[in-house]
Amino acid sequence: MAYLHAISAWVLFGIKRNPSYTTAGVQAWAIGYVYAELQNPTASITDRFDETTIDGVALAAFIVAFIIAGQIVVRLVMYVLQRYHAKCADAVKKSKHDDAGAGKEGEEEAPVEASDEKV
Repeated sequence: MAYLHAISAWVLFGIKRNPSYTTAGVQAWAIGYVYAELQNPTASITDRFDETTIDGVALAAFIVAFIIAGQIVVRLVMYVLQRYHAKCADAVKKSKHDDAGAGKEGEEEAPVEASDEKV
């Protein structure tokens, strides 16, 4: 299960390209299924392993499935915040660009009025 958790962490956070939410989601689902099956183990499992071992593996499966699901949520939040930050940065850049362009074009020298008065 630790190996599956390491894979999910890598596909969500370690890849340079887009994260694979599907791979991590399938892993969380499969490990959660292991937990669910160990709540009512079959006879072949109870014949081979004692109750403490079964409960320990079931608890580990539950914890790992929960951690992977949490990682998916964290990565989705990171994605949304990155997109929001990028949009805000683009808007600020555009606003600065528009302000700089408007200042040059909109600035016209005021006409100097000729005056006959002597100072």
